Amino acid sequence: MAVYERQTPETSLMYRVVARQWPRIVADYNAHGVTIPSYVSAEVERFLRCGILQYGFLLLRCPACDAEKVIGFSCKTRGLCSRCGARRHEQAAIRLESEVWPQVGARQWVLTFPYQVRRFLVLSEPLMTAVIRVVNDEISKLYIAHTPELSDCLSTAHAATGSMTFVHRFNSALDRSPHLHLIFADGVWGRKDGKRQYFPFRPLTSDDVVKVLFALEKRLTKLLRKKGFIRGYGPDIEEEPQDMPEGPFQPRQPKAFRRDFQSPKWSEIDRDKMTNLGHCNATFRWLSLHAAVYVEPDDREGLMSLFRYC
Repeated sequence: MAVYERQTPETSLMYRVVARQWPRIVADYNAHGVTIPSYVSAEVERFLRCGILQYGFLLLRCPACDAEKVIGFSCKTRGLCSRCGARRHEQAAIRLESEVWPQVGARQWVLTFPYQVRRFLVLSEPLMTAVIRVVNDEISKLYIAHTPELSDCLSTAHAATGSMTFVHRFNSALDRSPHLHLIFADGVWGRKDGKRQYFPFRPLTSDDVVKVLFALEKRLTKLLRKKGFIRGYGPDIEEEPQDMPEGPFQPRQPKAFRRDFQSPKWSEIDRDKMTNLGHCNATFRWLSLHAAVYVEPDDREGLMSLFRYC
């Protein structure tokens, strides 16, 4: 039988490095007049308190032998702390699979943005919220309009889709690259014969993905213009100046972007480019949409893997 031994995060190399360097990083940013985002500061501070007994602990005593064990409180985050992140990651996947997701198929939609839009999304949380609303709305329209059995209902006014949206703020190179992972129930709930039923969607095609991309490009461009992030039309379209203060430290970018790479301006985007990269995977003008990952209704382990990934 395994015997619990308290982990000592304060002795790990990562903890010692972060504890030593974090005050210096904060001081350097303050000296340059740059404010570190609150969610970053909160993540680091919680990591530095995770498992440290002086910030709280639980004392367990065996009623049989009076042996005692001390357990430090954990930070319960999914970011910097790999120990809590892995635990919470697994617990969240189990809960979503067992308590939230019904016995229906699941399809993952991944939407990525070009450099111009990524910067806008980093600057504005309200814009990110509005973008998520638009994306969910357009994908839902596809499901409601093209679910075969739903057309037999007298009205689609009560039709509803189900989805979860996960915002990824960084890419594999730790660059600021916000993109969306959406898991949709691959079907629609509607009323038939006075009862609410679930109607499975037909097999998704690349043409469906292209239709969604057409609609998203149109609505998101309109949204960015309405919010004041771009102005002008046609070849005269340009970005509205946005203030993004740079900190004293810059992350090292991948080799592909260190060869005098310059982020193109909004007006330099090939707005007529249409590339079909594969089954249910395409780019249109300045958006990329992938929807080829599908999990069968009875594949609960596959659903768990999908939740872990997101």
